[in-house]
Amino acid sequence: MRKKLEADGFSPIFVVLVQELERWEMLNIRISKSLSQLKKALLGEIAMSNELDAFGNSLFNGQLPANWRKLTPQTDKMLGSWIDFHQKRQVWPRCHRYAPRTSRIHTPCSLTF
Repeated sequence: MRKKLEADGFSPIFVVLVQELERWEMLNIRISKSLSQLKKALLGEIAMSNELDAFGNSLFNGQLPANWRKLTPQTDKMLGSWIDFHQKRQVWPRCHRYAPRTSRIHTPCSLTF
Protein backbone atom coordinates (compact mmCIF):
# COMPACT_ATOMS: atom_id res chain seq x y z
CA MET A 1 0.00 0.00 0.00
CA ARG A 2 2.79 2.38 0.92
CA LYS A 3 4.45 2.11 -2.53
CA LYS A 4 1.22 3.04 -4.30
CA LEU A 5 0.87 6.16 -2.18
CA GLU A 6 4.53 7.20 -2.24
CA ALA A 7 4.13 8.69 -5.70
CA ASP A 8 2.26 11.60 -4.13
CA GLY A 9 5.21 12.60 -1.95
CA PHE A 10 6.07 12.51 1.73
CA SER A 11 4.19 15.23 3.55
CA PRO A 12 3.88 14.82 7.35
CA ILE A 13 0.17 14.12 7.09
CA PHE A 14 0.89 11.49 4.43
CA VAL A 15 3.28 9.66 6.76
CA VAL A 16 0.78 9.69 9.65
CA LEU A 17 -2.09 8.51 7.48
CA VAL A 18 -0.05 5.70 5.93
CA GLN A 19 0.94 4.55 9.42
CA GLU A 20 -2.74 4.62 10.43
CA LEU A 21 -3.69 2.56 7.38
CA GLU A 22 -1.00 0.00 8.17
CA ARG A 23 -2.17 -0.29 11.80
CA TRP A 24 -5.77 -0.54 10.62
CA GLU A 25 -4.89 -3.34 8.20
CA MET A 26 -2.93 -5.27 10.87
CA LEU A 27 -5.86 -4.99 13.29
CA ASN A 28 -8.38 -6.20 10.72
CA ILE A 29 -6.16 -9.15 9.80
CA ARG A 30 -5.78 -10.02 13.50
CA ILE A 31 -9.57 -9.83 14.01
CA SER A 32 -10.25 -12.04 11.01
CA LYS A 33 -7.63 -14.65 11.89
CA SER A 34 -8.56 -14.88 15.57
CA LEU A 35 -12.29 -15.24 14.83
CA SER A 36 -11.53 -17.87 12.18
CA GLN A 37 -9.31 -19.84 14.57
CA LEU A 38 -11.91 -19.68 17.34
CA LYS A 39 -14.59 -20.95 14.97
CA LYS A 40 -12.36 -23.87 13.93
CA ALA A 41 -11.59 -24.68 17.57
CA LEU A 42 -15.28 -24.63 18.50
CA LEU A 43 -16.04 -26.97 15.59
CA GLY A 44 -13.25 -29.31 16.71
CA GLU A 45 -11.13 -28.81 13.59
CA ILE A 46 -8.16 -27.56 15.63
CA ALA A 47 -7.18 -27.89 19.29
CA MET A 48 -8.39 -25.21 21.70
CA SER A 49 -5.28 -23.46 23.03
CA ASN A 50 -5.13 -21.37 26.20
CA GLU A 51 -4.96 -18.23 24.05
CA LEU A 52 -8.08 -19.21 22.09
CA ASP A 53 -9.88 -20.09 25.31
CA ALA A 54 -9.03 -16.67 26.80
CA PHE A 55 -10.09 -15.03 23.52
CA GLY A 56 -13.45 -16.85 23.57
CA ASN A 57 -14.00 -15.96 27.23
CA SER A 58 -13.32 -12.29 26.48
CA LEU A 59 -15.90 -12.31 23.69
CA PHE A 60 -18.41 -14.17 25.87
CA ASN A 61 -17.94 -11.66 28.70
CA GLY A 62 -18.23 -8.66 26.36
CA GLN A 63 -14.64 -7.56 26.87
CA LEU A 64 -12.16 -6.45 24.25
CA PRO A 65 -9.78 -9.40 23.66
CA ALA A 66 -6.16 -8.77 24.67
CA ASN A 67 -4.78 -9.67 21.25
CA TRP A 68 -7.00 -6.99 19.66
CA ARG A 69 -6.31 -4.44 22.40
CA LYS A 70 -2.59 -4.47 21.52
CA LEU A 71 -3.32 -3.12 18.03
CA THR A 72 -5.99 -0.54 18.78
CA PRO A 73 -5.82 2.97 20.23
CA GLN A 74 -5.91 2.94 24.03
CA THR A 75 -9.47 2.46 25.24
CA ASP A 76 -11.49 1.36 28.25
CA LYS A 77 -14.53 0.49 26.11
CA MET A 78 -16.34 -2.80 26.44
CA LEU A 79 -16.58 -4.99 23.34
CA GLY A 80 -19.94 -3.69 22.04
CA SER A 81 -18.92 -0.04 22.31
CA TRP A 82 -15.51 -0.79 20.85
CA ILE A 83 -17.03 -2.54 17.81
CA ASP A 84 -19.22 0.51 17.21
CA PHE A 85 -16.11 2.73 17.51
CA HIS A 86 -14.16 0.43 15.17
CA GLN A 87 -16.89 0.56 12.54
CA LYS A 88 -17.00 4.36 12.75
CA ARG A 89 -13.23 4.49 12.26
CA GLN A 90 -13.69 2.44 9.11
CA VAL A 91 -15.95 5.05 7.47
CA TRP A 92 -14.10 8.07 8.92
CA PRO A 93 -11.79 8.79 5.95
CA ARG A 94 -14.72 8.98 3.54
CA CYS A 95 -16.91 11.12 5.80
CA HIS A 96 -14.37 13.59 7.15
CA ARG A 97 -12.09 14.11 4.22
CA TYR A 98 -10.66 17.47 5.23
CA ALA A 99 -11.20 17.47 8.98
CA PRO A 100 -9.45 14.52 10.64
CA ARG A 101 -10.63 13.66 14.12
CA THR A 102 -7.54 12.99 16.15
CA SER A 103 -9.51 10.97 18.71
CA ARG A 104 -9.77 8.19 16.13
CA ILE A 105 -6.09 8.15 15.27
CA HIS A 106 -3.84 5.59 16.96
CA THR A 107 -1.22 8.19 17.91
CA PRO A 108 -3.05 11.56 17.94
CA CYS A 109 0.01 13.57 19.01
CA SER A 110 1.73 12.62 15.74
CA LEU A 111 -0.80 14.66 13.76
CA THR A 112 -0.50 18.39 14.41
CA PHE A 113 -1.65 21.28 12.30
